[in-house]
Amino acid sequence: MAHGNIYPTERVDAALANYFRPGNLGALRELALLWLADRVEESLTDYLDAHGISEAWETRERVVVGLTGFPSGEAAIRRAARMSGRVGGELIGVHVSVSDGLSSQNDESLAAQRKLVEELGGTVHDVVAHNTADGMATFARQEKATQIVLGASQRSRLHEIVYGSFVARLTRLVPEIDVHVIARSDDAQADEVRAPRRQPVKRRTALAWLLTVLALPLLIAVTLPFRDTFELSTELLLALTVVLVIATLGGVVVGTVAAVFASLLVNWFFVEPYYTLTIGDTENLVALVVFVGVAVTAGALVDAVSRRSLEARRAQREAEALVRATTSLALDPEPVQRLMEEIQTTFELAGVRLDAYADGEWATVAMAGDVTPPAMATLSLSSGHQDERDGERTLELYGRSLSPDDQRLMRALADQLGLAIDNQLLAAEAAEAATLADVDVVRTALLRAVSHDLRTPLASIKAMVSGLRDPSVDWTPEETAEALLTVEEETDRLNQLVGNLLDASRLQIGALALHVEPAHVAEIAAAAINSISAPTGSVVVEIPPDLATVMCDSPLLERSLANIIANALRFSPLGTPVRVEAAEIARTVHLRVVDRGIGIKPQDRSKVTLPFQRFGDSPDGQGVGLGLSIAQGFVDAMGGSLTLDDTPGGGLTVTITLPQGPPTEPSADGSP
Repeated sequence: MAHGNIYPTERVDAALANYFRPGNLGALRELALLWLADRVEESLTDYLDAHGISEAWETRERVVVGLTGFPSGEAAIRRAARMSGRVGGELIGVHVSVSDGLSSQNDESLAAQRKLVEELGGTVHDVVAHNTADGMATFARQEKATQIVLGASQRSRLHEIVYGSFVARLTRLVPEIDVHVIARSDDAQADEVRAPRRQPVKRRTALAWLLTVLALPLLIAVTLPFRDTFELSTELLLALTVVLVIATLGGVVVGTVAAVFASLLVNWFFVEPYYTLTIGDTENLVALVVFVGVAVTAGALVDAVSRRSLEARRAQREAEALVRATTSLALDPEPVQRLMEEIQTTFELAGVRLDAYADGEWATVAMAGDVTPPAMATLSLSSGHQDERDGERTLELYGRSLSPDDQRLMRALADQLGLAIDNQLLAAEAAEAATLADVDVVRTALLRAVSHDLRTPLASIKAMVSGLRDPSVDWTPEETAEALLTVEEETDRLNQLVGNLLDASRLQIGALALHVEPAHVAEIAAAAINSISAPTGSVVVEIPPDLATVMCDSPLLERSLANIIANALRFSPLGTPVRVEAAEIARTVHLRVVDRGIGIKPQDRSKVTLPFQRFGDSPDGQGVGLGLSIAQGFVDAMGGSLTLDDTPGGGLTVTITLPQGPPTEPSADGSP
């Protein structure tokens, strides 16, 4: 700021008093620290994966919020976003679908909650599990969550005693993760109470078997004293009611067993002759057969509805997974890692690893989750090489085996993954082709430059030498001296052009050898001015004698500075010297070349540092447009930066920024 690198001199005081205040600088510093924290987080994640560490290290907050689809879930999402935002953490929304096929949800509200999480800067995942608590706990561990946010349930105390508390089960499953329960409004509580509860398949089946063993004998025991007053049809209707409840809970198998068991009990206790399985009356036989048929049919219908609902839910999950995969494939520039994470969360896998065979060995391309246990399955992805192993790819799955339906969806996602890899390979080949095209452009420009700019000095030298050697021409001493001066100037110019071309070729092929060491800027600036034979008084050097050394390759910095000064002299008005200045700023040395020419527009500054680009792009016989390009390449190679700015009052200022070197001990006479 003080040296005019940001604003002209007359605006510096106003800038320091307005924008560049401690508060604004503190905000910029915070942004820089957040960026650095992201880089450290990536390094830590790589370390945990490399060492097989599965537990979460609380270095950065990861807040997982459960998405239920109820209107009350919005409060929990916003609270979770505030919790993660206060510490710069990560917000992750997860919806756990129970695979029983009997649960219902508000799809519109769930979609709105997904959108809200994404608007608040979070990500959304879907998990299918047999148990909601188990699915939430598994997902939280995989994501290395530090906090889980849930909405408060308003179930009755009796309901919790019978079915258990979801929060209590979750805290037992993940004791190392903080679980927050967010209070709801009255309307939200009413919505939650009215919502149907998702009951796991195993618990429902166990309850159905328990009713078969206890409820049917209990019914017989209660109605047995009234055997003389009850008709057989009444007893069968009561038993049918219990069997239908059992079939609804357990499905066709449990319902069939319950129907047969109930018919045997009724026959034993209520059909004459009593306490035998013999049926004396044909009407009673028909009643018992009809009873068994109705009970089995009801159980079969309930089981069919359950399976159809499960298939519909599975189809919905497949469609959502394919949509997300297709979206990642279309929008994400590097979708492979995202698709790997999608496969892991969709199928509740412990880990997924993608390997590729190339150059005689297998190498890991991408992985997600824990891949330390033995692989449960391996899928072969399609490859463009049919007769060779090079290009063969396999997808290894860890954690659990897949059902046939899961395998079908996995195959579809694997095809998407293979397509993503092929797209990346094509993009790499396209980038390589673009690089080759750029090289061809440079070669073409080089030939054009050689054909014009190198032939001009050669023609001048040839004309002068031929004239001097012609015996028919009588040269005066003054004319001879002028001709020799022309030859010398054109030779120096030719030497500079050839040197620039050689430097450009070294930069193009990456054959630049560096020898970075501390050096004095004043000495380098003097050598650069002498190398271009600048007229006396055309360059003014303003470098403090006590300036620190700079870390650089002295010959390369000299060449860069010479090119910049020569360019400044070319466009500076007559009688206006070019200034060379240097200063120390924040452990760096800023070397500036300031001219009072016509300057360069901001939109054109990126072009003039390209090879074979001259100001105005018009050949004037003065170089091939490599000066600033070579300076840019040399400075970048030395770990510095080259910037172009306006000179206050008109002109161009070229600033070279390089690291400051170590302090030097002064000699006995006081010189550095």
